[in-house]
Amino acid sequence: MIVQICARTLQEAVLEGKLETSARPLTGGKPVLLRPLHWETDTPVPRMASRCLKLDDWCNVLATSTHRIFVNRNDVEEFLASFMTQDEIYDAVGASARARKRAVEVLPVSTS
Repeated sequence: MIVQICARTLQEAVLEGKLETSARPLTGGKPVLLRPLHWETDTPVPRMASRCLKLDDWCNVLATSTHRIFVNRNDVEEFLASFMTQDEIYDAVGASARARKRAVEVLPVSTS
């Protein structure tokens, strides 16, 4: 379940233009910029897991791959930084004892 959530989150970020991706032929060569359209699939997990796609049949996640996928590192760092920190989550749910208890159950114990 968590893998599916992560894959969908990354897929949505690409579709929204928050993450730039490119693909390079498996045999070597010049990378090409992937458009968000290349990520419109009902099942993003196989694409994320393999990090590959068949460029001329991009909507078929089970097609034999021709290109390896790359993500812009700066985009990834900026995207990850946009999420709340553990302390921010605790602060946000602090007013609700029930929400705080649930957050403590899900998140690791804070060391700060």
